[in-house]
Amino acid sequence: MKRALKKAAILVAAMSTIMAAGACGSGESGQGNADDLTVLRVAVNSGISSLPVKIAMENGIFEENGLAIELTEGSDVPAWQAAVGKQFDIVVTSPANYGPSVAKGLDNTVLYNMTQSGEGYLSIPIVSRDPITKFADLEGKTIGATALTGTSPDGLKYLLSEAGLSPDSIKLIQLPYSAHPDNLKAGNVDAVLSANPYFPGLAEDGFHVFPEDVPAAAMAAVTNGKSKTASPLMFCANTVWVEKNADVVNAWVKSVQEAAKFSNENKEEARAILTQWLNFSDDLAAQVIIPDFEEEVDAELIETHMLGTWDILKNNGGVQGEFPLDKLKIHK
Repeated sequence: MKRALKKAAILVAAMSTIMAAGACGSGESGQGNADDLTVLRVAVNSGISSLPVKIAMENGIFEENGLAIELTEGSDVPAWQAAVGKQFDIVVTSPANYGPSVAKGLDNTVLYNMTQSGEGYLSIPIVSRDPITKFADLEGKTIGATALTGTSPDGLKYLLSEAGLSPDSIKLIQLPYSAHPDNLKAGNVDAVLSANPYFPGLAEDGFHVFPEDVPAAAMAAVTNGKSKTASPLMFCANTVWVEKNADVVNAWVKSVQEAAKFSNENKEEARAILTQWLNFSDDLAAQVIIPDFEEEVDAELIETHMLGTWDILKNNGGVQGEFPLDKLKIHK
């Protein structure tokens, strides 16, 4: 039977900076609240990849597993890697953030990989003013992106190098998704690294969607086809904290798995939760692609994506040496 939607008894703090998070998340993690629930301080980016967390909150799944979530929403994913175990208990990460952070000495454990782009799920495509048929067609173009480094922009640079071009053969400028339409129309950019759910609207405006997922295409290239998907988002926690709070971590993973299963089986209800959370218009909500979320932790795939992403970053000059595989820790 479908789980009835209900509001969880949660503490929600919508903040975008670590200082604000520290001020709001003043309670020690692992302590119970008035309802005798264990409070977890969690930092996520507001978007489709984090949807199972929001579903677990809205449907009372965390509460049923003995947890209350103190949620911080923002976009400073690199800084969160150092803040986990201090201001936060669990944070969003990605292969492009996790690998360099543990190479620099941080000791964090991957808890869960949420979605896989590619193989039927177009998450991060190129949308351009003029049609392109291959990534090399972007040579000399100005491209808008929400970040200048990370899984998507570094993946694009790698694909250009695979085509025999310099990673610097494009000019990346930072633009939020909300600014993509106007800048494309004005000709300030030739193309953008768009995302679900925004690219269908750009297509309706007459722009051209190149139907290859950038992170997945880069991962397929760097792994010689071993992986045809990419992991755009994961969650991690400080390793010492994970070892001391195994029951709490297992309750977190179980909750997110249940929420992922709910979304996979009830996509329209998941869409409604996402729409309310992100305050989407009716038109934008209708364009959202609700992906199939991972219901189990795939340690082998996580390792493949970590190694592949490291090689992409190394190719682009972002890291040196070999990936510190002995420092990769995955909760099982």
